[in-house]
Amino acid sequence: HAGEAALWERQAHIKGRVVHGGTELAARIEDLRQGFVYGAGLDSEGVAEIDRMRRRMEAELARESSRGRNIKSGRGALADIDFLAQMLGLGHGGHQPGMRQRSTPSILAAAADNGLLSAHEAAALTEDYRFLRRLESRLRLERDRPVERLGDDPHELEPLALRLGFTAKDAGAELLAHYDATCQRVRAAYERHFAITR
Repeated sequence: HAGEAALWERQAHIKGRVVHGGTELAARIEDLRQGFVYGAGLDSEGVAEIDRMRRRMEAELARESSRGRNIKSGRGALADIDFLAQMLGLGHGGHQPGMRQRSTPSILAAAADNGLLSAHEAAALTEDYRFLRRLESRLRLERDRPVERLGDDPHELEPLALRLGFTAKDAGAELLAHYDATCQRVRAAYERHFAITR
C-alpha cells in the first residue's frame, strides 16, 4: 500500500480498525494505518480526484433520472456527505490528529472543532446524514433487503413516512419534500467545499 495504493484505498482505510489480535499488534497496525491514510496529506489534485470518483459513482450507480431517488449514491445523498468528510479527514488528518476519526459524524464534529466547518454547517450535515441513514435503515427493515432507491409515489410512501415520524395529511409527499430539501442542502455544501478544484 505504501508505494502503490490509489487514493480511494486511503479513503477506504479511514474506517479501518483492528478486530482481532493482541494489543501490541493492534497498536502497531493502527500506527501503520494512520501513517498510510494521513501521512501523504491531500493536495488540490487529490481533492479533484475524490470529486471525480464521487461524480462517476453518481453517474454510473445512482442513475436517478431513470430510476427515482438514490439514497446512497444519488445527488446530495449519503455519498456526498461521506466523500466530503473523507476529503476533510485526508486533507487535514496529517497535521490535525483530531481529524483522524472513522465515522462520518465524528469527522464532521472534528471538522467543526478544528475550524474546517462552521458549527452550524457540521450540525446540519450531521442531521442530514442521520436522516438519510434512518431512511435507508427503515427501507431495509421493511423490505428485508438492502434498498437504495426511494420511490416517487407519495401514496406508496405514506406508511414509510408515518413510521419515520412525518405527520402531515399527505405524509408521503412531506417525506419526499423533506428528502429533496435535504439533498439540495447536502449538495450545496459538497459543491462549496469541492469548488476549489474547478
